[in-house]
Amino acid sequence: MAPHNPMVLKKHLDALCDELAAVIEDAAACGNEVAETWTGFGQAVRLRHAQPVLAGIPADVLAKLAYRSVRDPHYWLGEIHCRAHPGWFVALPFSTPDAREPVGLPPA
Repeated sequence: MAPHNPMVLKKHLDALCDELAAVIEDAAACGNEVAETWTGFGQAVRLRHAQPVLAGIPADVLAKLAYRSVRDPHYWLGEIHCRAHPGWFVALPFSTPDAREPVGLPPA
């Protein structure tokens, strides 16, 4: 997964655990690309849109994920965390006024 956006650093994508990398790859396969990555204010990868996300994630990977609702338009809608590998998270933006949070993940 080679980034073509200057706001997306390959070293950040490479630092993701397999579970969060699967979230990113699944979103990209559905047309939802990574918009930016960062460290320093948390360690995160932000998707371009809140949906689609988690469309084709296997059950064994879903079992390791958790969701933290943020719902702050100054930041983002929420965060997908890996419970087995804390540190990084996937941020879901307020991409539309009716952006929906993913369902089925335990709270982080």
